Amino acid sequence: MNSNVDEELGRRLWDYRAELKLTREAFSEKCGICAQFLSDIEHGRKGMSVETLYKICTAFPVSADYLIFGKSNMNFASPANRLLDNVPKKYMEEYMQIIKKLNGLAKKNVE
Repeated sequence: MNSNVDEELGRRLWDYRAELKLTREAFSEKCGICAQFLSDIEHGRKGMSVETLYKICTAFPVSADYLIFGKSNMNFASPANRLLDNVPKKYMEEYMQIIKKLNGLAKKNVE
């Protein structure tokens, strides 16, 4: 019997892959796992090992905290990261563009 944790993690992984607009095959290939295994994880039929979680998190810019808890759950996260945790996904790209612009301005002021 699979746990609710497996089902929730699988749902978040499915949602994340859908946001990236990647097929299961393309996503699994980049992670180095079997597409059928990814399907089993996404549907909550199987859990994943720490090694598989590592493969996913290093292949894509997704945190283990997000996949496991649904948001960054790190107490030691920077104040900026904690603020970004509350940004709705639909606005995240706009926020990232603003941050990149601010970084560019900061670099110019340092030079």
